Amino acid sequence: MMRQLQFYKFTTWGLLALNLFLITFFFLTKPDHPPQRDARARAVDIMKLDRQQHEAFLEYARQHIQKMEGLEQQQRDLLQRYFHTLADSSQLRDTANLMTAVSQLERQKIESTYHHLQEVESLLRPEQRVGFEKFIDSALEIILLEKKNPLPPKEN
Repeated sequence: MMRQLQFYKFTTWGLLALNLFLITFFFLTKPDHPPQRDARARAVDIMKLDRQQHEAFLEYARQHIQKMEGLEQQQRDLLQRYFHTLADSSQLRDTANLMTAVSQLERQKIESTYHHLQEVESLLRPEQRVGFEKFIDSALEIILLEKKNPLPPKEN
């Protein structure tokens, strides 16, 4: 009985030590993440915008975000109607039209983003063009990441 108690005591302490070691190991080897800054602030740094360019860039960004939010809301509404056709067989003939409308909205989003990037490029002086290439890469990373990991739907 005494040996069994002693065994459980050592086993408990051993497992506790192992857990503490693993927790410490994971915290110490966790990779550092660069601080996440606002994409607009990073863009200003990347392209080295002056104050006037910065203000124009922020206005272009505000307008673009507003337009994209409107298009995304329209697209969500259409997709909701599209998938509700599964439950309501009387609307089945509407699916082709709905899918066409969704595709058109996606095209508008892409064209709007392209136009926005052209507006940003028009702000730049020749020596800032190198920064624009980096900005495009950064913007594409954000755009593609949003497509890959969309936000969950909002509850009404």
